[in-house]
Amino acid sequence: MDEIDAPPADSRRTARGSPAEALESPAAFHYEPLFRAANRSLDVILVPPVIGLHPAVRDGLAFVAKALAGRGHRTIIVSFPGQHGHSGLFSVQRSCEQLASMLNGVPSPHLLFGICSGALAALAAAAGSRSARGVLCWDLASRFDYTERVTTALTRRYGVRFCPATGHTPVQATDLVAAVQVPIAFGSPPRSFYTRPAQQRELAALARRGTTFSVEGAGHFPGVPRGSEHIFTEFIARWARHEPVSAAIEAE
Repeated sequence: MDEIDAPPADSRRTARGSPAEALESPAAFHYEPLFRAANRSLDVILVPPVIGLHPAVRDGLAFVAKALAGRGHRTIIVSFPGQHGHSGLFSVQRSCEQLASMLNGVPSPHLLFGICSGALAALAAAAGSRSARGVLCWDLASRFDYTERVTTALTRRYGVRFCPATGHTPVQATDLVAAVQVPIAFGSPPRSFYTRPAQQRELAALARRGTTFSVEGAGHFPGVPRGSEHIFTEFIARWARHEPVSAAIEAE
């Protein structure tokens, strides 16, 4: 696969602050809609898993972003410092703080969709946001506690550069869920490596307005297996139209 050293196609990249600050701020790749319909006014923020915009994830997320923009949603893909193709250092804890800081000044109503560790960052951002309208957490584990063996493997295989101070700091979803005021949907494939239905139900029970769902044919991220990017696009789009995700899946 090719190395990513440029934004996904058909996107516009922004970074906050001065050049020095931008190294420690998330990169944002914008997909602008050609129209804005009244019932599709929500922006959608897509937050990748720990490997960031590695080619394994990049193309599937770019497909979803372009498809959502085609339906009238301004869509933003976020990538954190230290993830594949970006300078800086990564940790789950830092990504939570960075996304919350980034979205603190975003006034437009938005939906957050996060995958695995990206879902944890989405929860952290929604907890302190006045503009968040909902969070879709996909394949979210209850606890992130990366060992040195795991971080070494992620660095070798996916190019993630971990922060030596916080890269192994445990972060728990249970510490964030109750602080989120907006609806949260917890979804996963029927046979997930990262979570179990009982764990998803436990997280949903902690939320003020929590639901769970499972999607046949969807993997850990869009595009794996091939064609699943269409499934992700559909249930994110229906959630953004204020339709229950479970109803969206049953209608397929």
